[in-house]
Amino acid sequence: MCRTPSFVATTQGAGISNGLALTASAGEARKLHETFGAHISAAVRIFLPSDPSYATEITQRWTTWEAPSQIGTIKPATEKDVATIVKLCVENDIPFLATGGGHGAGTGYGKVKGALNIDLGNFRRKELPTGRSPCVGLVGLTFGGGIGTLQGRCSLIMDALVSVRMVTARGKIVVVSEIRKPGFFWALRGAGGNFGVVTSSTYRVFEATNKGKFLNADFEYAGCSSRVMWELIKAFDDDMPAELSVLVGAGPLEDA
Repeated sequence: MCRTPSFVATTQGAGISNGLALTASAGEARKLHETFGAHISAAVRIFLPSDPSYATEITQRWTTWEAPSQIGTIKPATEKDVATIVKLCVENDIPFLATGGGHGAGTGYGKVKGALNIDLGNFRRKELPTGRSPCVGLVGLTFGGGIGTLQGRCSLIMDALVSVRMVTARGKIVVVSEIRKPGFFWALRGAGGNFGVVTSSTYRVFEATNKGKFLNADFEYAGCSSRVMWELIKAFDDDMPAELSVLVGAGPLEDA
């Protein structure tokens, strides 16, 4: 088994450098310190948008599209801190988001106004040097299903998830697995960002295929050729080997 702390349940980040609406009045700043200061560990840090280090100390969001507005960020040091922060947010009617790699995006995030950002940067105790996008956290990817180049041999990443420790909206720390809260575990694998803040997770790991070596080929094609490409890919339906992975993306081509 491989135990790796979560980057986040809902991977949502923010930063001044991304042009987000990050403003906090003196009253809001005082409220943050009064609400949380006496209840959290000494290692917890509270950042306000006016702080010079806000853009460097806080995990940055990868895109400005549908970005939420935030009054500040709190960076918990322990799992108990996370539980306390979530509980106090609920009790005091403070909207909040949890930040992992900062890759999260969705049409609903832009509707979040005046939220507290819970940055889980202190929980990154394991690093997996894989993937092509540095802001995509393993746990956030898992809870979205987890497609990848090895899914033919190893299935989706969510199928390798064994268990998680997470904080619910009531500020309760729970362990979720196929044995403990199986219905909850089923829901996490695909829509996990809607159920709580994950502080750690346990995965099943596999032996490296071909000693970790692989061949990758990228092909670009014009939009008018899409039908031909889909027909070509469909031809692999019945006999595509497990070792072969085909990923298709759409986007504008750069001028030559």
